[in-house]
Amino acid sequence: MTTHSMRSRLQALLLTLFVLGCSASAGAAPSSPAADAENLGFADELLYVCNQDDASVTIIDVEAREVVRTVDLQALGFSENARPHHIAVEPDGSYWYVSLIGEGVVAKIDRNDELAGTAPFGTPGMLTLDGANDRLYVARSMTAVNPPRRIGEIRTSDMTIEEIDVFFPRPHALVMNRETGIVYTASLGVNQVAALDPETDRAILTDVDGPPHALMQFAISPDGSTLAISGEISHTLHLFDISEDPLQPRHLGAVEVGLQPFDPIFTADGSTVWLGNKAENTIMAVDVETREVVRVLDDDRIREPHGATATADGRWIIISNANVREGHTLMLAEQDEDHGDHAMMDDDAPTRERVVGGLGRVTFIDAQTGELVTVVEVGQNASGIALGPR
Repeated sequence: MTTHSMRSRLQALLLTLFVLGCSASAGAAPSSPAADAENLGFADELLYVCNQDDASVTIIDVEAREVVRTVDLQALGFSENARPHHIAVEPDGSYWYVSLIGEGVVAKIDRNDELAGTAPFGTPGMLTLDGANDRLYVARSMTAVNPPRRIGEIRTSDMTIEEIDVFFPRPHALVMNRETGIVYTASLGVNQVAALDPETDRAILTDVDGPPHALMQFAISPDGSTLAISGEISHTLHLFDISEDPLQPRHLGAVEVGLQPFDPIFTADGSTVWLGNKAENTIMAVDVETREVVRVLDDDRIREPHGATATADGRWIIISNANVREGHTLMLAEQDEDHGDHAMMDDDAPTRERVVGGLGRVTFIDAQTGELVTVVEVGQNASGIALGPR
């Protein structure tokens, strides 16, 4: 066979394959990277972790449970005392938001980790995002001793902010119910929860019985029917029915948990609430129906558990660990008026000691078995966490 005839047959074969391929795909939806990833079994979530003492945010691949990158907030123009505390991520991953306690702003950062805007707010703390309506809500940090009795409502498109009166001191806990649009906040100073309807500006306060709780943070069940909130100093978890009247939560009862409970999170089926007890280095699971502790993780890898979230597929409960007590001592120059803590040290300079915390950790718990499976190290004082799409 001549070279020319071989080339002709090869061209005819390629043309036939091309035509067959076009015919097969004519009635099919075009493939996308996200669809291809899903077909290959990859998770489509990234975990964002605030490193409060490092002025950075670590981003973790949930499927691989490995660090993808760490965003240095100082490279974006913020100080080493930025103190990132909590995170919210747009549903499409286009932007993420972080409260910076030390800067007094909420920062908007795009998917390329570039600063896209800021909104001023004194000692910002918890965040909750209404991505469908261009709104981001922000409460106060627990380090704010006597902040205004207001939370912030940010229009995310231009980062303009308005403040909303909530009437009680130290509003800290914050969550939005995506089923109803109602925003809930609660006080560290008094036993009260506020339910806000952003569409009507209506707000109703609900008292929570018992000793002082220092109401820490909320979680809402996936079906939007149950509200949970931790009580930091009463060592309790409170459950409320919000299915009947979302503006007036009905208290279902309280569960005694461990010392200094922090952020709770529901499992995908809504049957269980997980939360960490920061002062005793344990993580607990509470049965919602029986309101009983059904599992306690007491593991040396758990160190001052703080933030909590759960993956969309229901596989993982993820809890950050601050780990600030596992520290080491640094010798620093004595503070002076001109340079503060950043004074240069020389052989004759007066020094002082400062204990610096160990590396923060993120613990991955199998939601089905309740076992702690993986620990990923991040930056110092890991606090708020949130999930977003890849």
